[in-house]
Order: sequence, then C-alpha cells, then structure tokens
Amino acid sequence: MLSVLIPTYNYNAFLLVKNIQKQLVLEKIPFEIICFDDGSNSSITINNEEINTLSNATFIAFKKNVGRSAIRNLLAEKATFNWLLFLDADVLPVSNNFIKNYIKYFNSDKIVFCGGIKYQDSTENQKYLRYKYGKK
Repeated sequence: MLSVLIPTYNYNAFLLVKNIQKQLVLEKIPFEIICFDDGSNSSITINNEEINTLSNATFIAFKKNVGRSAIRNLLAEKATFNWLLFLDADVLPVSNNFIKNYIKYFNSDKIVFCGGIKYQDSTENQKYLRYKYGKK
C-alpha cells in the first residue's frame, strides 16, 4: 500500500524512520520504509544501520554519491507499493497523526500531497543552508 522513501546524506535518519514506522504499525496497513544513503561514507552510516532492525524498514548505504535526483529515482524504482511518500531525512512529522492524515487521501483523486512536516531544530541542522531555506 505505502512505500516511504527517505534519501539521506551525512545525516542520522533513525529517529525519523522510527517515528514513521511506529505510526504505520498503528495504522495496520501494508508498508515499507526505504532509506538510501547517497555515498556519504561517514560514521553516521553506522547509526543508520539501526534502521534495518525495525520491521519493514531497510537502510542501504551507497559507496558512490549519485546526486539528489538520482537517489530519489532509485528509491522510487525500489518501492514495491503504489503510494510513494518521499521524506527528507532532516524532518519530523508535526503530529502523531501524520500518517493517519496522509493515508485518508488514498481513495481521492489527488495524486500529490505536500506539508505536515517540520525541520528538527538542532545545532547540527542550523549550520546547513538547506535548513535555513526550509525554515524560511
């Protein structure tokens, strides 16, 4: 039913994946979470390996960086379900009903949804242009 796709680069995505996985389990729908590291080759990859301990969740670290668009295309190709939810690794859902609110549109005629996430306010994030841009 739902493939949650998370590209990451030099970022610990475990908290996000754990949060989303918990919400998906509560909704009792078929799902998978796939997280690809785009060749960051950092020690953070070890933290992200924990994603593989969660049910229906997979983390794969690529050795070579293929770029932002290419990694998203690879995630979409790997997905097994019809509904795709792309999340950036540095966001968290704004509520514990994020997935519940998202899946209620599965039977509608809308095919693209956006919103309902926020950036994690951490010292680490504040040094990145992407964080500043996203917050703005």
